[in-house]
Amino acid sequence: MPGSARYYKTISCLFDDIGFGMIVTSMTNIERYTDLYKNELFENVILSTLDLAWDAEYGGIYYFLDSQGKPPLQLEWDQKLWWVHLEALVALIMGCRLTGSDKCRRWFETIHEYVWERFPDPEYGEWFGYLNRQGQRLLELKGGKWKGCFHVPRALYLCGKELGDS
Repeated sequence: MPGSARYYKTISCLFDDIGFGMIVTSMTNIERYTDLYKNELFENVILSTLDLAWDAEYGGIYYFLDSQGKPPLQLEWDQKLWWVHLEALVALIMGCRLTGSDKCRRWFETIHEYVWERFPDPEYGEWFGYLNRQGQRLLELKGGKWKGCFHVPRALYLCGKELGDS
């Protein structure tokens, strides 16, 4: 039955980050959002989701979580994917500029460090896409059906643009 807890059991950490980036972009372009509203949105939605989605034991952002704390149905729930982390960086760097939040800056630095230690291939460039829960490469491939050339250049460009504007 729609509206029951069963339909809202899975927390998709990945789409939240893309959505957050879009929310932040919209807030930046619409003047009617007050600073208080922007700060509350970041604290109550974006940063609290990161508090939940961050793997406290091994670092990185989970792919899926179960809202009731049970094992998720998705077999890949504990994987760490390149694009989830990149989209989080985009949302956070925009949020740093928008809100000036210290917590937002600390999250950006934490995820930035995690990302740059694990995803880029130091020998040949490009990024590995899939890590296991411990942060080790799950697959050696750097492209495929689901990993193309969209998220890495887009995120690096947007983060660089934000840093250049500050």
